Amino acid sequence: MTDRKDRTRVGIALGIGIIAGSALGLYLNSDKGRKARKVASNKINEFGDKASVMARENAERISKIANEKAHQFTDGVAHTVDRSRKWVDDVSGRIVERMAHNEEEAEEVVEETESPVKSGMSKARRKIDKKAKDLQRNLN
Repeated sequence: MTDRKDRTRVGIALGIGIIAGSALGLYLNSDKGRKARKVASNKINEFGDKASVMARENAERISKIANEKAHQFTDGVAHTVDRSRKWVDDVSGRIVERMAHNEEEAEEVVEETESPVKSGMSKARRKIDKKAKDLQRNLN
């Protein structure tokens, strides 16, 4: 019984669909229907034109935003590079200062050490000279 009811409903729906389709076909083929189709076609074209304009405007807006973000990124990278260069210059300057300071200290140590070494060498030379004279005297 359910099958029969279902088939009846499908038949009724099909009949209503055929009647509605025929009526719509007759209407669209009449003078009023042609005018309605023309109005609908114009509206669809107008909607398409508006959609194209909106799509173009959105694309331009997105492109502008992307360019701004790219510039911001580039500026940020440039700023970071500048800061890094300043840091390297600062560190290099400190290293040079320390090296100069260490060089000065090394020169002072050399000077302090040089005097006693020269003094010791002079003393050793005098002793050698004295021994040489003593040997010379003993040989003569």
